[in-house]
Amino acid sequence: MKKKSTRAAAFLLAAVLTVSAAACGNSENAGETTFPAASEGTYTSAQETPEEISTESASSPSSSEGSPETTGPVEQTTGAPEPVPSSAPTLQPTAADGQALGITAQSAVLYSCADGKTLVAKRSDNLVYPASTAKLLTAIIALRYVPLSDAVTVGDELDLVQPHSSLAYLAKGQQLTMDTLLHALLIPSGNDAAYTIAAHTGRVIAGNPALSPSEAVSVFVNTMNQIAAELGMKNSFFTNPDGYDDPKQQTTAEDLALLGAEFVKHPELTAITSLFSYDAVFTSGERITWKNTNALIDASNANYVSECIGLKTGSSAYSGNCLVSAFTHGGQSYIAVVMNSSKAARWSDSILLYQYLIQQ
Repeated sequence: MKKKSTRAAAFLLAAVLTVSAAACGNSENAGETTFPAASEGTYTSAQETPEEISTESASSPSSSEGSPETTGPVEQTTGAPEPVPSSAPTLQPTAADGQALGITAQSAVLYSCADGKTLVAKRSDNLVYPASTAKLLTAIIALRYVPLSDAVTVGDELDLVQPHSSLAYLAKGQQLTMDTLLHALLIPSGNDAAYTIAAHTGRVIAGNPALSPSEAVSVFVNTMNQIAAELGMKNSFFTNPDGYDDPKQQTTAEDLALLGAEFVKHPELTAITSLFSYDAVFTSGERITWKNTNALIDASNANYVSECIGLKTGSSAYSGNCLVSAFTHGGQSYIAVVMNSSKAARWSDSILLYQYLIQQ
């Protein structure tokens, strides 16, 4: 009788564990609807709350270009479409287990730029939504095709920016250099800057200044996918220059590690992402101050890491809270990727990866 009772208890315990594991898996794969403390206000189906935008996004001087407080309320969504699982192997199966380290994000990677090794991995080949981390690729392409000193006039491409996007508060007719546009893209995470860059650069790539905004952006997005393939991002596909939620636009943590490794090869870009704030002066005379959405480079924030040189946040209804960050340690560069984390854990997960790095 005692043996039967023990066996029944064992079966009951196994069933409970199975149900618990399934519940955890569903929670991890669902699109996060909470948003980061230092937020970039990415979208409506991907937007931070208005309060977070007002304290963390771009601030404008007395010449008002649009106040963060005027953005609409967050719309409720039914969650992200489930990405199709990737069949590709992780970059390095022998990497340390991110889950064992306490990483709570759906997927994560710690990657060494010097030797191309993955030091930590957690579901690094799972398909995820990139949100604003896609802007790293937008910046790389702009730098490749357009001199930083080139003047760019903001045009009708602003009509392509989705409602309630995070903004750098650009306006049609303003003129600014590509360098200033990249600051607008990477610091306040301006979707308006992403489309302005894409339209201008798309015309340069095509060699046709007469292209319409949508035609030029299409050329740019095609180039995004070409460059992603060149970088070995074999499980990524992009449909827009700002990372706005689209069921077809997907990537993986390991692909984003490769993108981050390419990004840090360009000191012109890391000089921007390492700035917490930037006072911009446009060629057309406007002035505006932008604040970075990355808490790891804010010296006044409890999550500050002195060896972090920034890179890019992301948050949306589909993607949850994300961060691709770069650290310099021992004279080498490392990329930490955290995808579909929670509001606070985006920072703590990244710090766990950094702590693992410095303990090696």
